[in-house]
Amino acid sequence: MAFDFDAATASLDVSHLKIDDYGNVVRALTIDKEIATGSVDIDLDWSGKVSTGSFRNTAHKFDIDFIRGAATLSWAAQEPGFEFVSTGTNPGGFAEIGKERNGVFF
Repeated sequence: MAFDFDAATASLDVSHLKIDDYGNVVRALTIDKEIATGSVDIDLDWSGKVSTGSFRNTAHKFDIDFIRGAATLSWAAQEPGFEFVSTGTNPGGFAEIGKERNGVFF
């Protein structure tokens, strides 16, 4: 993971993250017995500066600066006998990064 607010860039790269496959949400919430173990790969890149903004609320001790830009995401999932890979990178319609301060850090 990388984050550079001043350069308006951020990225997240996850490789071979192990996950349990329950088949569906009901099975995951009630039976709690996976049907397979798999892994996922995620590549998320954020960049650009379409607009900027900030918000400050002193009563709730909260302060944020943010940058709106664009992001691309590609991912893949694998388990024994099955693999899914996204087609290229998919640009998102909305992407935002920010830095905030709250509570004792305000």
